[in-house]
Amino acid sequence: MIKAISVRIAAFALTVIILFGTVFMAVPLVALAATSETSYSQTNVLDDLKSSTVGGAPFDVKDYPYNAAKDAQIIHFVEYCYSYRENMQENYGLYIYVYNPKGQSFSENNKLNKIQIAVSYDADGNPTSYDKFTLEFCNKSTGNYNNLFYKFKVIDREINGTTFFDRVNSNARRYDVSGVELVSEGSNNAKEYSVCGTYIFTGYAQGYGPDPEAKSTLTCEIEYLETIELSVKHTFYRSETSPLGAGHQNQLDTVYFSVPKRFLDRYGTLQRIKAEWYEYKTKEILVTSNSDFYNAAKDYIGVELGEEPNDFGQYAYVEDIGYSLGIGAGKAGDMYVAQWGWNLGTGYFHIPTNALYYMFLVDNIEEYDPLSLFESALIGFAASCLFVIIDFVARYIKGRKKYDL
Repeated sequence: MIKAISVRIAAFALTVIILFGTVFMAVPLVALAATSETSYSQTNVLDDLKSSTVGGAPFDVKDYPYNAAKDAQIIHFVEYCYSYRENMQENYGLYIYVYNPKGQSFSENNKLNKIQIAVSYDADGNPTSYDKFTLEFCNKSTGNYNNLFYKFKVIDREINGTTFFDRVNSNARRYDVSGVELVSEGSNNAKEYSVCGTYIFTGYAQGYGPDPEAKSTLTCEIEYLETIELSVKHTFYRSETSPLGAGHQNQLDTVYFSVPKRFLDRYGTLQRIKAEWYEYKTKEILVTSNSDFYNAAKDYIGVELGEEPNDFGQYAYVEDIGYSLGIGAGKAGDMYVAQWGWNLGTGYFHIPTNALYYMFLVDNIEEYDPLSLFESALIGFAASCLFVIIDFVARYIKGRKKYDL
């Protein structure tokens, strides 16, 4: 069988620092199939699981204990009420169930919660492109099983003019899932959890097939989708000057990585790289070697100093700070002016900044390297994200498991 192997890298780049999340290399044993018309998004996650099977055996919550040493994993992938009949399609949807042994709190309404699924295939049926889809939080387990299980709905959207319904074959609905990304409460970025599964649904839920009176014939076949984690490194070239003048430099950023030789020997030449990144522009960043000023101002980072400016846009001076900042501050005729200011008060005509958002203390203001400082200091801020997908075109035989649902 010819198959495209998706080799996934999920790297979080803060400024130009590349970091990797842990990948859990496990394939869910079975996918659920819902058969009723109740709003499936509202059904309780634990009730759903208790009525399901895993590996052909009834689900038993005792098999899913809390364990601080284990990462979250996807234990169920659900196709809900697919039908080729036009009047029965509005209930169709995809859902995932997350086993969360650490019991950590995932951000429930975060747009960075996503799942990555194949969206195009070649003539032989091999995935050639993947895309990310938002995960909508449905509910989670509570009480004695608080945060142990989460349920999410996959929010479909058009990719090149098609949706999941348009792309699947009604006789064998295939979903290639490489991984999910979930944001823990208090985190700025998502962490990736590998899924590594190809799910092929055949048959129909009760009432959704050719014979509306027939019982459910829905089954799911799961195939292993191989993924690997690669260590991505960063380097850059930085010019000493820029056409923009003093204080500006040009920078060319590069990432590099190695691919284990066994993959190249087995699957052939690296075909292409797909990259995704986000760029953000920060507020003003202040660097100082004045420790007295730093200690006086640090409690005001992110704090708006004034609620209402005067008619000229200036804010009142805050005496408790005891310091002001100004660029080009001085007297011009009978007026005091500045190009920019923080806590300058209303006595200066200037463009004010009502809050400082970044401030760093250095030993010597004349010797520090600003970009080197920011590369280390901004870790933890989501300055940008880089996602790389590497596709190999390869030949291999997949193991199969099949269960009746």
